[in-house]
Amino acid sequence: MIEMPIAYKDIIIDGKEAKAIVFSDFSCEFCDQVFTNDVLANAIFLYGAFVLLGKTEGYFGFNCPKCLKTQLLKTHPTELELFFISHTDDHLFGLATGSFPLSLRYHSTGFAFPEDDKELQEYGIRSINKDSFFGHSQIPLSPDHLHSDPFGKTDYIGLSTSNWIIPNEVVPLIVEKENKEQKRIIPRFIVSHEIYDEIDRFCWDYLLHLKFVEGHLNNSKRNAEQFIKSEDYQKVKDNPEELEKFKEAHPGILGEQFLIAEMIDDLKAKISQNSIHIPSDFSSLLTKLPSKFELSIVNDPVFKEYYCKLHPFKDKGVPNNFNQYIDVLSGMKPLSDNLSETKTNRIEEDFLDFFHKGYGKKYLNDHYMDFINEYEKLLKTACFSYAAVELLRKKYLKMAHEAMKIECASDQRYAIFCTGPTWTVIFDGKKYQGMKSNGFEYIHYLVGQKRKQYTVVEIDKYLQIGIKTERKGQKDKILDEKTIADYKNRLKEITPSLEDEDPIIQKEAQKEYDFIVSELEKNVGKNGKAKKFRDQTDRIKSRITKSIERALKELKKHDEKAFIHFKDAFKSINSSDQCYNPREDFDWHLG
Repeated sequence: MIEMPIAYKDIIIDGKEAKAIVFSDFSCEFCDQVFTNDVLANAIFLYGAFVLLGKTEGYFGFNCPKCLKTQLLKTHPTELELFFISHTDDHLFGLATGSFPLSLRYHSTGFAFPEDDKELQEYGIRSINKDSFFGHSQIPLSPDHLHSDPFGKTDYIGLSTSNWIIPNEVVPLIVEKENKEQKRIIPRFIVSHEIYDEIDRFCWDYLLHLKFVEGHLNNSKRNAEQFIKSEDYQKVKDNPEELEKFKEAHPGILGEQFLIAEMIDDLKAKISQNSIHIPSDFSSLLTKLPSKFELSIVNDPVFKEYYCKLHPFKDKGVPNNFNQYIDVLSGMKPLSDNLSETKTNRIEEDFLDFFHKGYGKKYLNDHYMDFINEYEKLLKTACFSYAAVELLRKKYLKMAHEAMKIECASDQRYAIFCTGPTWTVIFDGKKYQGMKSNGFEYIHYLVGQKRKQYTVVEIDKYLQIGIKTERKGQKDKILDEKTIADYKNRLKEITPSLEDEDPIIQKEAQKEYDFIVSELEKNVGKNGKAKKFRDQTDRIKSRITKSIERALKELKKHDEKAFIHFKDAFKSINSSDQCYNPREDFDWHLG
């Protein structure tokens, strides 16, 4: 724990001299990160902060961008309140294209009621809800306790968190627990993003409201049990007249749990009634675009370069002069401005097109609860940030999009698509599933390039790393001159994706990068020209043609007409040149 290094500076307000509270520079407790006021603003912008105020003490906490550990600072509550208010609502956070308000709001860390966590309950932490159902649940603040929401001027996002009352002496223990388990426990004030509002409303409407009221029920039962065990109750319990007077003096404590139980039944019925809207609400959440104001922030080069990535300063730290070279950063091409971003935008467009055609509703209805549960877990982790939430959204967007593609393809008269480890073929409205031959991958590619001729080398190259060329390669070279140039250009294209915030994109980029480097080393001579590998080309031809033949043989078991169609369309399969050239023009859907 650090004594908060408060300093004062002279400012002019309405032509009059005044004092403003600022931080003096200080260092992280666990690493060598130095916190200037700019670096502190970065930390709050990334991960938020907590403020605990009492009558005699105040605590301020946030996560270090370098080591991610929770920092705990202590000071007088008056000074802390003045500092926090002046450095949040009124603080302008500088990015490349301008300054934006560091607007914070109170937010849950996944614990609606600390009483529901055994260890937090043992710490003596209690909660009061801002919009409490019952007035007697309000708890007065004693001199040795702290508020987690001392300002009370913001609505709780999702209304699924509460104001915690924390004993002074347990604050260091909670922070120690946070760092040991890499969790966020104490409710934070986080930078407000509209997507948080959208997600929290969705989670509240379809699960967290119910869990919140169930938490009230648990609290009510605990209060009733403590009430019955109390010495005052025990004195009058055997005297009906005195007992009735005692209950009148303490209204609602014993009967509250029954009222809440009725409320839970009504809420379950309401959720069931509104469940028809789950697919459209979930769809809106996954494809929500920023407002005009927020768009100017998320499109900012500095924001893309750093805040769209998970833990952008981990192990590196925030430079002390971070805000001094923003102008330099604004001229850089953001790492996130790569093919993956374009691909995501295309997925969103396809997703909405599929949804408007009626696809994906069952998938969204079956998996919305998985999303809510993952979001709840994310709230508790030290990595909760804008980037982490966007990764979660992208994950479910991609999974739903894949399910929609399969669902749409299943409705077509002619289709061929991959479903996990197997292939599905629909021919003349008849569906054949579970085919495992690798040859269907080649067939799928050639059907998508109808009447275009490719060498087996070009086909093999495309299906392994996704580089499409439409030039026929020379038969005595595994890599022709154009292919070598394509490989080198592709290396430049995918290099930014090696540091993409999405681990799936990063993994695929690394796999492709390693493959290309390996191919260039094996197939390009010291003079930079392609080596000759006639024998290897023949082996590729043999592998591809035999794979296609096996796939057609598997298809023949299901549908003789489909087999004849493809056999005729490929004509001479055992060739170094392949082409799907059918007599009939079927409208193939490829998933």
